[in-house]
Amino acid sequence: MARRVNYIKAFKAKFGGVPTLLVDSGNLFAEQRTKHGDTRLDGVMKNESLLKAYDQFRVDVANLAASDMDYLAPLLQSSAFAKRSEAQPIFKRLVSANLVAEAPDAVKLPAFLLREVPLAHSAKAVRVAFVGIADASSPMMATGVKIADPIETAKRVLPEARRNADVVIVLARVRTDMAARLAKEVPGINVIIAGNGEMFMPSFKIGDTLITFTPFESRFVGELRFYQAAPGGYTFRDRFISLDEGVSDDPGAVQMTKEAKEAKENAYKNAQKLLTDWLGNASVLSDWKSIVAQAKPGAAPEYISSGACAQCHTDQYVKWANSQHARASDVLSAHKDDFEEGCMQCHATGSRPGALPKLATVQCEQCHGAGSQHAAKPAQGYGKISDMKAACASCHTPQTSPNFDYQAAWLRMKH
Repeated sequence: MARRVNYIKAFKAKFGGVPTLLVDSGNLFAEQRTKHGDTRLDGVMKNESLLKAYDQFRVDVANLAASDMDYLAPLLQSSAFAKRSEAQPIFKRLVSANLVAEAPDAVKLPAFLLREVPLAHSAKAVRVAFVGIADASSPMMATGVKIADPIETAKRVLPEARRNADVVIVLARVRTDMAARLAKEVPGINVIIAGNGEMFMPSFKIGDTLITFTPFESRFVGELRFYQAAPGGYTFRDRFISLDEGVSDDPGAVQMTKEAKEAKENAYKNAQKLLTDWLGNASVLSDWKSIVAQAKPGAAPEYISSGACAQCHTDQYVKWANSQHARASDVLSAHKDDFEEGCMQCHATGSRPGALPKLATVQCEQCHGAGSQHAAKPAQGYGKISDMKAACASCHTPQTSPNFDYQAAWLRMKH
């Protein structure tokens, strides 16, 4: 990034009258996932640093790939998106014609974005439309998001983009064969900038459409130059610029990279300390007798541990003690770099906002509710679960437990 920023600055210094736009064809965000499929802590830090960089070193349009939705989908809720857009304008420069979040309050991303490019020799600016396309065959773990067919979407969107622009560019995170199909089957595209994940791919033309490619990773920057030909027409020339030692680092970008690295390392340290401190203080058993003795009628019940339940429900306790639920916190140490407070909701008992649970593992009360009032005055009705399958599904989701079989699990733990 530091070299790319400096190259663009050098270009502008040498060709001051030539306007520039920087765009991204997709696959912006880190695909670093936890065992459960969520974005890992270091991935979150990288993604947030990337969003900051795309504002500080302006990226004019960024297309979204299917993989980007794993991180972005939760941020597409209208309230969250509005808040982020106000603080980080890059959210207003994201484009996708065929990635659709299905939640009722989800933001609909623009199918294309218009950019006006001023020309030194003309009072009229050139209008460029950037259409965003993602490949429908790409794997996507994000739930609540669908990918519409790229060809059909492009056929629907291109006429409007064409009416509003002098030049139409499709930013596409697609395979090479899909880029070729777009050029063949969708009229009106001037250029397709395709991110196909290959190291080097020479550009080629199909009809009047130039298909050029995004360089592999970030060791190169793709440069696409526009030359005005006949009135209203343009020719194009593209190349890869190697960001080797011949291009010096931009000091501001170097500083941002340093800060991003420090933020990630601090996040690791904080996560590991949080886990270590919690494991040192959490217990499978509590001093339940004193809690029960102090329970006042009508007061909010407190968690008292499975040890209290064992006094009356011995058979159920023995079954629990020999289950994976009784060891649910043990696996956290092996994933200390992924740890966050949210893990406690399914790996501990008694999670509450703003406070870490005092009880380790998944105990009886995690499903049946805090039991101090019941232990103080036992009676029927406590802990009844109206929908056991739904209760299990709150933690055993397709992401966290892809092979979870409710019927088989219930037979093992039925009590």
